[in-house]
Amino acid sequence: MAQSPFRRYNPADRQGFDPARPFAYDASTTLLAETPTEAQKPVVTAPRWLGWPQLYQHLEARLASEKVRRLNWWRHWGEIARFQLPRRYHAFVTENDYNRGIRRDGQILNDTPTLDGQTCAGGIMTVCTDPDRQWLKLGLPPGIELDRSGQMFIDDLTERLRYIQDETNFYESLSQYYEDLVFFGTGVAVDIEDHENIFVSQNPCAGEFCLASGADEDTQALYVEERRTISHIVEQFGLENCPASIQGMWAQKGGALESEQLVGHAIEPNFAINGDDTAVGQLPGHFAWREIYWIVGKSDQAPLSVAGFHEKPFAASQWHRQSNDPYGRGPGSTVLGDSIELQLLESRKAELTEKMARPPWVAPVGLKNEPHSIRPDEVTYYDAVDGAPQMKPIYVPDPRGLQALEASIQYVEQRIHRGFHADLFRMIQEISERPGQKTATEIDALREERLMQLGPVIGRTYRY
Repeated sequence: MAQSPFRRYNPADRQGFDPARPFAYDASTTLLAETPTEAQKPVVTAPRWLGWPQLYQHLEARLASEKVRRLNWWRHWGEIARFQLPRRYHAFVTENDYNRGIRRDGQILNDTPTLDGQTCAGGIMTVCTDPDRQWLKLGLPPGIELDRSGQMFIDDLTERLRYIQDETNFYESLSQYYEDLVFFGTGVAVDIEDHENIFVSQNPCAGEFCLASGADEDTQALYVEERRTISHIVEQFGLENCPASIQGMWAQKGGALESEQLVGHAIEPNFAINGDDTAVGQLPGHFAWREIYWIVGKSDQAPLSVAGFHEKPFAASQWHRQSNDPYGRGPGSTVLGDSIELQLLESRKAELTEKMARPPWVAPVGLKNEPHSIRPDEVTYYDAVDGAPQMKPIYVPDPRGLQALEASIQYVEQRIHRGFHADLFRMIQEISERPGQKTATEIDALREERLMQLGPVIGRTYRY
């Protein structure tokens, strides 16, 4: 995750910001209940120093460019979702799409890849950030000694951070973060300060986010395109900061509250952009990062929110990466071919089983227009002629074919187990089922030996 469990912002650095524009995390459900029907102030415009027309063009152009650059990964994610995890992928992010609840698992006849991937994600969470153990421990580098007051400060800070993790959706977000990392090779989490819940961590899914890498091959920019209802927008950003069209729908109430807008969310370094007369877009206050929410495709509407941060307010990890690619590949990519083969074998097995249970039949031509049946306890009568063929199956499939298919399925499933490292995380259960007893020391040694193959991945996870 990010270096801090929540967004860091120094209120003393608000100089230069328009005080009429509250930050996104100033809104909550309680404030939504207190929001009037109509805005008490006219719709605000972006501050002059922001240079919104130029900044808007920059955001829209970069979002479009990043989507083109992401195209090949986007296609690959679609294949992974189709055969492994169909509910964590958006092929197209469009507002007011009412087909979200339809079934998307039509290609999945055997859910072994899905279950193994979830086992891997749960295993990594248990190893790295198990909620049932105190894995978070702050301290100083070796060689530096603390006095009693310093150690008390470190211990108190550690307890405060553990409390925040336990009382927010931190672990829920981590679970989703690891699942995305396992299946799609890239996990993303954005930490948003919340008025009531300290902070809320969000996980955009594959197809919603775009990433860009920096000189150190770390993720340098995050662009998210997501659907949000009018109620959601007003709750997060405040009615006074919404454009006139959204304010009108808020005043209308009823079904208008569930109407959706396409909201862009950009987090990138706080660099300046060329304006008409001078550089614009750079937030004052010496912030390293800027965050902007805006309505996608609406150039005449001011941004919903502008905020600055001294530290990166999001996390993005890759399971394996090639060179400076911003996206990674994970076990989901490794076992994609096996997943496709497994579904094909399952369909062939179902077809063969159907033929064994209900084989195709051959019957005399004389029965073509006569009542006939192949159901149990029913009789079909016809005028038999000497030597006329009887009503019977064309052929009876060989049961050995079904056994061969089942053996092939088990073999492919074992490959998927290894590809998702499910055998590693089920090790203790497997050991307990074997004859003989293992000591705790032996189990720990075997566990550490197996975890060596995941060392780089776990190291990158701890880094973020």
